[in-house]
Amino acid sequence: NLRKNLIHFDFFKEMLAFTSLYGSLHKKDHAQYMKANQLIHNLGSSAIPANLIEGSDHSVDSSMKICTIKMLENASRIYQGRKGVVAEIISAIMQHASNLIGTRDQHYFENSFTHLILIRMHQVFLCITKLPMEEEDVIWLAEILLRRISQELGHQLSVRYLCEWTLVALSISNQNRFQTVVLQLAQESFVQASKGRINCVPSYIVILSHIALISVRGAYIDKGQSVKLLENVIDLVSPWCMSQQFTTRLYSQIFFIRLYSQVEELGLKHLKEKLHVFKKCV
Repeated sequence: NLRKNLIHFDFFKEMLAFTSLYGSLHKKDHAQYMKANQLIHNLGSSAIPANLIEGSDHSVDSSMKICTIKMLENASRIYQGRKGVVAEIISAIMQHASNLIGTRDQHYFENSFTHLILIRMHQVFLCITKLPMEEEDVIWLAEILLRRISQELGHQLSVRYLCEWTLVALSISNQNRFQTVVLQLAQESFVQASKGRINCVPSYIVILSHIALISVRGAYIDKGQSVKLLENVIDLVSPWCMSQQFTTRLYSQIFFIRLYSQVEELGLKHLKEKLHVFKKCV
């Protein structure tokens, strides 16, 4: 019976890995298939039927995505009590993606096959944050995402945005159980990136600011703790408002204003006095 369960889960995770990365062809290839179908249709008429509707595989793609999400939702219920379910699913998806794109996962063009595969993979990672998770699962996934943001060069912005979004979702998943863990990992990576990888700083500003803003407005965390987090994030973001790099300066100023608005809303006098002049400069 144990062997059957193990085989069943192995089949499940491999099927989930396949469906999560399935989707339309690259736009250029799709256009070429369209032209070929048009030629077949023109020459063969009804004798050689060809599908001429652009995007006619979209219904198949959407059905596949729906099945993938349903499988994910059911995973925690079906395999309740089995340790490492989330980690094994993530590992299977990453392995399948690696089989598809090989070593082309760091330098690639927008809308290329590699880009589409990475987008689909990270969309599923975002869905996975809704599953019941253990701390080791959160740490492993967070480290994968942080490494993609700060160590791997050449990723498209859409992939980086999904990494940022997933890290914020991880911090608030399971009623904020893992916020401290995610914050610690993000802050450690932020410190390392700020010393030599300045291009990564905007991502960390986004992640930490969103976690602080959600924490202040949330119901699952102590108010004193959330105010302390808000102050710590403001202290991290503020120096970058004078950065020489335009994107970093823009991000930090926008999020400083958003964080400061929470200071005003909460009536935190000590922070208002401390930041009054700086706020006027920004």
